[in-house]
Amino acid sequence: MRMRRLAALLGAIGILLTGCGGGEGDDAPEVFRLGPTKTCLEQANVPIRIRGLDFVAETALGGGLFARFPGNHVTLAFGDTDEGARGIENRYRKQAADSIQVDKVVMRNANVVMVWAGGPNATDLGVIERCLAP
Repeated sequence: MRMRRLAALLGAIGILLTGCGGGEGDDAPEVFRLGPTKTCLEQANVPIRIRGLDFVAETALGGGLFARFPGNHVTLAFGDTDEGARGIENRYRKQAADSIQVDKVVMRNANVVMVWAGGPNATDLGVIERCLAP
């Protein structure tokens, strides 16, 4: 009888442990946060600001920031979820002027939407992508 209880208890613990992490598996996208991302960009000597952003970035639930690179700049708008970032991306795409190639300047990584002044070069994009942090 005691062995059955122990087996049942171990089985229940195994089920609970398997369920940890939201049930999405290890390949679930990260939720990136403004604070650690800002810190990383500052450590990389990228000039940033978190005030005076555009309306969409100012009202993003996860916050926003503006980063300047030589010859380019980017606004990052953090959704609180991946779905929230899709809404942010859609707002930027709707606001985009017909004269710009929106697919080259608006991009999303998990819950972060990036809006570049001009299409980013690989170096600048790499700095942003490396600094996106949970």
